[in-house]
Amino acid sequence: MAMLEHRAQLQRAASVDASVLLRGETGSGKEAAAKALHAASQRHGGPFIVFEASASTELLDSQL
Repeated sequence: MAMLEHRAQLQRAASVDASVLLRGETGSGKEAAAKALHAASQRHGGPFIVFEASASTELLDSQL
């Protein structure tokens, strides 16, 4: 049931032109969820860029 809820949330997020921050433990599927979100969004024609937030929290703060 949780996967269906997550899929519905991703579909809702994909319908809005906004930045999305996905959080979760290592190996929880954040990148796969981000790829699905990007593919379903109006931005799907643009680049998909992976940002490793754990590398620099200071950089993350400046980007957000």
